[in-house]
Amino acid sequence: MTTASSVDLLVELKHVLDVVLELPSDSALEMVIMQNGLSSIMDVINYSDEDLAALTYRDGFTAVVTPDKKTGTTVVEQHHLLPGMIAQVKNLRRMASYRNEKSDPISDWTTITRMSTFISYVT
Repeated sequence: MTTASSVDLLVELKHVLDVVLELPSDSALEMVIMQNGLSSIMDVINYSDEDLAALTYRDGFTAVVTPDKKTGTTVVEQHHLLPGMIAQVKNLRRMASYRNEKSDPISDWTTITRMSTFISYVT
């Protein structure tokens, strides 16, 4: 059995974000993934909705930087994923589950081409 290298896993993850979900490179989901050390699409879809909602990220656009009055250190505002982003992960999870049930597991996520391709799996 062949195992995927960490580079291959990152390529698959980037493909899902950019091509399948059609997200911009600075999307909240991508920032959550990168800032929380998730390194494969399976890492992402194996998180429960609650665990995904608990993850935080910092963005360079809307982060509010304030000094902590007690310690004097700088505090950068953390954001959580919005329900719509969590729903997109849920759709990926459903598609993977559907394919597993049909004895057609996704062995290479780069073969999934667009959001519309997997909409048929989740409707």
